[in-house]
Amino acid sequence: MPYSRAWDTGATYNFASDAIVNGAIPPSSYDLVLHDCHLLNNKGKADRSTLALPASTKPNASSSAIDMNGYVGNPLTQPHILTPDIDWDMQVNLTATNQSLPFLQVAVAKYALTIVHDCYPAHELSIAWTDVYSYVPVDSSHLASCLAGFNQIRTIQSGTVNLQPSQAEIKEALRDPAKDILSPFVTRDSADRERHRSSARPTDWTV
Repeated sequence: MPYSRAWDTGATYNFASDAIVNGAIPPSSYDLVLHDCHLLNNKGKADRSTLALPASTKPNASSSAIDMNGYVGNPLTQPHILTPDIDWDMQVNLTATNQSLPFLQVAVAKYALTIVHDCYPAHELSIAWTDVYSYVPVDSSHLASCLAGFNQIRTIQSGTVNLQPSQAEIKEALRDPAKDILSPFVTRDSADRERHRSSARPTDWTV
């Protein structure tokens, strides 16, 4: 599996009680001596091999169906049966449409989510840099039963997100209409684009 932040499980840390100062763990608690029951006691990284690559299908040219699922365990707990895995299954259906804005047609994605995951820890899902789902557990008192698969969270929801380009990309396209920087995110009427280019200052356009 190629590396990317999307597949990075991050580091797992185990701290001794003296690492906590005023209810928080300061940078000074990340010492270099491990397994001494003092400050940072241990650290590790969970195995990424159990994270499935998203399975994507395209029912038609404007739609996609994506299934993301996986499970990962605590690398500091041996054997792993003592700390059950974190499990999740997120199914995302996307349909692209267009939304009219002055002089621009901005691509919009309609999404439908079917999500199942453990009730601990927190989970979130973003589409086009927009958070569309977020779950934060109330507390950790039910951590063991949550990781064991009891009281799983099941959610079905839908909405829309803008697949809009950045303000810098829009300004660049308006300065030079020959550049098709915004495609495939934006379709433009050439006459409207030229009128806007000749009449508006770059600072007039904000996103």
